[in-house]
Amino acid sequence: MTAQPDRPITIHLSPRQAEQAEFLTGLEAWLQLGLLSDAQVRQLCQEHLTCAVPESEGIPGEAESPLSQPSVSSPALAAVREEDSEEPDFSDRARVRSSRRSPLAADRLERWFQAFMAEISVIWLLFLGVFLVVVSSGVLAASQWQNFPPIGQYGILLTYTLAFFGAGIWTGRRETLRLTARMLQITTLLIIPINFWMIDGLNLWQTLPGGTVALIAGLILSGLTIFLLRSPLALIPRHALKLVTLNYLVLCWLHWGWSFSSFPLVATYIGTVSTAVLMAIQAPIAPAATILAAATLLLIGRATLLSQVPIAQLGLALGLCGWVFCWVRRPSSSVDAVAGARRDRSLWGFAGVGLLGLGWLVSVGESPPLQAFAVSGLGLWLLFDRLQRTERGSTLTALLLVGLQTYGLLWRILPMGVQTAILTTATQLLGDTAQPFVLLGLAFFPYLWLCLRLTPSTLTRQTEWFALVWGGSMTLISLLNPGVRSLNLLLSALTLGGVIRKRAIVPAMLIYLAHGTALAAVLSGIDWGFPALSPIAWARTLLVLMAIEWLWCLTLEDSWWRRSAWHLGLGLAGLSYTLLLPTYIGVVSAIESYQNLIWLSVPVLLTGLSRLQRFWLPSLAAWFSIGALGLHLGLIGTLDSWIISLTIAVGVMLVNASTLRHLVAVVLTVGFALALEGAIVWRLGSEQLTIAAMIMIASLTLWGLWLIRDGLTRQPTPMRTLYATAIDGWATLLGGLLLLIMPLLSLTEFSLQELPTAALIGAGLTVGAMTYRLWQQPTELGFCGLGGAIESLLVMLVVRLGGTLTDWAIGNLGLGLLAQLVADGWVARTGQTYRKSWHLIPLIYATLGLLAAHTTFTAFTGLYTLAAALVGIGVGRRQGRFRLLTVLSLVGVSIAAYELLIYQLLQVEGGRPGDGIALLAGLAALIAWLYRLLSPWLLPYLRLTPPQLKAIAHLHWVVGSLLSLFALTTSLSPFSTVLLIGIALSLTAYALSLGRHPHSSIQ
Repeated sequence: MTAQPDRPITIHLSPRQAEQAEFLTGLEAWLQLGLLSDAQVRQLCQEHLTCAVPESEGIPGEAESPLSQPSVSSPALAAVREEDSEEPDFSDRARVRSSRRSPLAADRLERWFQAFMAEISVIWLLFLGVFLVVVSSGVLAASQWQNFPPIGQYGILLTYTLAFFGAGIWTGRRETLRLTARMLQITTLLIIPINFWMIDGLNLWQTLPGGTVALIAGLILSGLTIFLLRSPLALIPRHALKLVTLNYLVLCWLHWGWSFSSFPLVATYIGTVSTAVLMAIQAPIAPAATILAAATLLLIGRATLLSQVPIAQLGLALGLCGWVFCWVRRPSSSVDAVAGARRDRSLWGFAGVGLLGLGWLVSVGESPPLQAFAVSGLGLWLLFDRLQRTERGSTLTALLLVGLQTYGLLWRILPMGVQTAILTTATQLLGDTAQPFVLLGLAFFPYLWLCLRLTPSTLTRQTEWFALVWGGSMTLISLLNPGVRSLNLLLSALTLGGVIRKRAIVPAMLIYLAHGTALAAVLSGIDWGFPALSPIAWARTLLVLMAIEWLWCLTLEDSWWRRSAWHLGLGLAGLSYTLLLPTYIGVVSAIESYQNLIWLSVPVLLTGLSRLQRFWLPSLAAWFSIGALGLHLGLIGTLDSWIISLTIAVGVMLVNASTLRHLVAVVLTVGFALALEGAIVWRLGSEQLTIAAMIMIASLTLWGLWLIRDGLTRQPTPMRTLYATAIDGWATLLGGLLLLIMPLLSLTEFSLQELPTAALIGAGLTVGAMTYRLWQQPTELGFCGLGGAIESLLVMLVVRLGGTLTDWAIGNLGLGLLAQLVADGWVARTGQTYRKSWHLIPLIYATLGLLAAHTTFTAFTGLYTLAAALVGIGVGRRQGRFRLLTVLSLVGVSIAAYELLIYQLLQVEGGRPGDGIALLAGLAALIAWLYRLLSPWLLPYLRLTPPQLKAIAHLHWVVGSLLSLFALTTSLSPFSTVLLIGIALSLTAYALSLGRHPHSSIQ
């Protein structure tokens, strides 16, 4: 439904419902949940839960003393009573001061301020005055009034007590002085134990008059006590009146007989124990509890200060008093516990805690510390009771810490003989390393089990974290001793298992922790039983545990236990691998290589898991198996171990490839097979195997790979296609290596000796294999490979026939022309388009031939350049985008002509420089005229535009003209002079023809 924030929600209650006590409890609950604010509760109480109060002429605020009413159990009830109080309204000032804070903080500070103002109210000022009177009485009794005889001294005190009693009776009859009457009566009750102390301290028993006075005084004082406790002003319920009266009389009469040496200690403990028992059976309300506590503290103070009882012997008594204070101030119901949490921080609560701590502190140094143990038990009692009522995390933390030190005290309570026997037995069973400190790693497990069992369900997580932290600390301590470490890990695993059993929903981290701890316990136990295991033995042990983990995970249903078994198995495999790693990577002895073969069980088991239907991660297991196979290669170093490892790897990879159906897996399978082939070949013929034989074997392998590929592609299936692709890739890689290795080896290994026939056969087989691959499926890379194979074969033939670089250049130029012509013929015949490799291969051949031919300058150098230029022209004329190549090739033709002419000029002896320059100018003029005259035939063949060919011709005319001018500056022979004139006329005619018929030649 749609919320309407402006519409108030009204709840109708009848007057009878509002008068019920549960109504205030509900208000308190709503206040704690934040559904009502403190101001709303106060307004509700002012309007509906108040009544007129008679005017009081007495002390302001007297009608609402903390001692006159039971303790306020909730802020809601406090609001009701606060409205009826006649005390100064300090709460208004508190609200003003806290109005600037947040609502939650304001409410909290307001309550604290109200409590503080109540503490310093007139009521408490009156109580403080009475307290000073009581203290002064105690001081007066302690000084024993040396100036008076004993009977007289006590008579003064008795008169003093009766005077207080009488004043209390008189004021109690006045309605306006009821609070004063209550203070005087409480003061009288507090002075009565001092009277008994005074009777004993003055030794009135030593004389008959003194004894008579003591007996009469004791009876009178007892009567006064009974009368005062029965008074309505004492606020003692009838059901607790007899026990409170009896307990207080016992506390008073216990002050007699302290002249006996042991009686002070006995009397003190009788008083404190009786008071504690009363509080446990029937806890009275605050006034009576205050009186009983004060009387008990008086016993302890007299025993400590005057009777010189060792304070260490009174630790339990102090603790009992502290327990009484805390027990009285505890909430009376589970609902009140929430509201009463603040009251427990009051003066009484802090005093009780302080006395408990003091009792523990003064007695913990004793041996055995029985009293400290008992005080700790009292503290545990209070904390456990508080925990059951509030279920607060802070209370649980205190309970756990107090319980921890209490459990620690148990060791000191044990007799020395028992301690020695335990330590001796532990040393015999577990060794003497770090004893006895290391036994702490085992001692606290019973305490942790008890805490986990007794903790409320709402606070289980906090106890579990405490157990985890403390258990981890014990584990760290236990690492000092192998035996203790093993037992600690075992008990930790059992503890974690118990925690898991109690949980309905178990987090993954807890399962992994429990499983890992159990596994660590097993490993620690093995190390404890067999401390001298070698790394290989440990590796085998870890592999056995790995197999157990993986087999166990198959028996489990889908859960985190199954996943933890799988992951811990992987961890064990990795740990075993680190143990098998050699000291120096790549340096593995023969023994280590054979021993390390056991690690092949990892990929084998992973592959087996990937094939089982119960295993939920088959692909991941298969990939991990592949990775394990690769890692295992780093653990072996001999040829035989390589063969064994690669054989198993090939078998495992066949299964993995079938599982994964992925190209990478298939490629690795073929790769392992090729590696196995290489290892076997090396093993069989390592002594007789030459480089030439290796080339031939590699070429045969190349043939085999492509034949297998051909067979796989004839009946294609998904797996056949993957294997065909993988084999083709490996064959391409092998062919590329052969193309790289064969020429290099031919120029290095075989340069000083005759080329073996096996190498030549291998090169031929490589050419044949690549031709076969191209016949199956032409590809750009295949054509490039074939070109490279032919080049390698050419190199080997040149080396085998004893040829030179010039021979190799001629061969390359011939291959370039042949490749260019074959490509042109194939395209002209089939009508196909040119492949990129068909352009590239002839140019590479021509470039290699051109470079090799120009290592020397001979009469045929120009012809070699001309051959390379013709290859460039043949490739350049194929497409319009290659015109630049055609132009460069035409330049190459001109360079070839000049190389031929220059070589002939260099061969002529004598002559003048101008003669040669004239001939060069004539050659330029001739080339220019040829381009001009033959342009009708050159343009269609070269597939150049007329301006492009015209520019080339003009360039030669410019070169010829420049050379002619330069020749005029040199000396010329008569024949050269005539020749130069003819050349000049020819160049002039070329220029005139362009001017007269600009469009008659090159179009």
